[in-house]
Amino acid sequence: MNNEIMINKRRIRFTQIGSIILCLLFLTAFGNTYLIQPSINDDARIAKDLVLYNAVSTYATEGPIYDRNGNIISQNSTLAYPENYSYSWLLGYYSTSLGMENVYGLRGNLKDYLYFLLDKDNVGAKVTLTTDSRIQNYAHESILQGIEGSVIVLDNKTGAILALASQSTVNYDGNDPMFILQSEIEGSQFRRGTYENDPPGSTFKIITSIAALEKSRDEQLDESFFSFNDTGTYIPEGDQFEIRNYNNIAYGQIGLNE
Repeated sequence: MNNEIMINKRRIRFTQIGSIILCLLFLTAFGNTYLIQPSINDDARIAKDLVLYNAVSTYATEGPIYDRNGNIISQNSTLAYPENYSYSWLLGYYSTSLGMENVYGLRGNLKDYLYFLLDKDNVGAKVTLTTDSRIQNYAHESILQGIEGSVIVLDNKTGAILALASQSTVNYDGNDPMFILQSEIEGSQFRRGTYENDPPGSTFKIITSIAALEKSRDEQLDESFFSFNDTGTYIPEGDQFEIRNYNNIAYGQIGLNE
């Protein structure tokens, strides 16, 4: 009888130890899959986000997005008109695929608030941007007018982004993300407002022109002072850095107007 009791105790102990080991193994695997790996590996992060998104997408609603003045930009995953065009490249859409470039738009970056931070009605958290929709829409519709480029407007006092409008090779409607994904036009997903790498050399032309005009006035120099033989490249005196014209074009003998 005592032997049977001892055997049963050992069995229970082995069962307990085995259960503890299994739980530890499960917790280790779970922690590695959903905590450690997502923080160091993009594919693991995507897998984790996909699990979360699939868990909530059937009942959750994306949180609303407003501009600085309280005007609605996006509600129930739908952008108002004309914001569905002017904000498309800035907001992007939520996706769990690295191949979908606009996952890096604000709706992707803010998914933890817009999708995963739900209230009692399963609506994501409200997000208010620093943008002004009047400026954003004007930049997209009146300045860009369908041409490739971007317009960024900053608050000079605070640095807040008042507008970040971008236009690429297609007219992207933010309510139809599959349109942009299925486009085979080269560069159609290129968001110029955040990824353009062209150096803003033209912004310095005003400063250098003013400096030249002031020097000409102060030293009473004639028009020949402004004459310059442009060879397409220029190395400032005392420096080794070579400045190149866009597209390596040489313009020859030019004056201040040119």
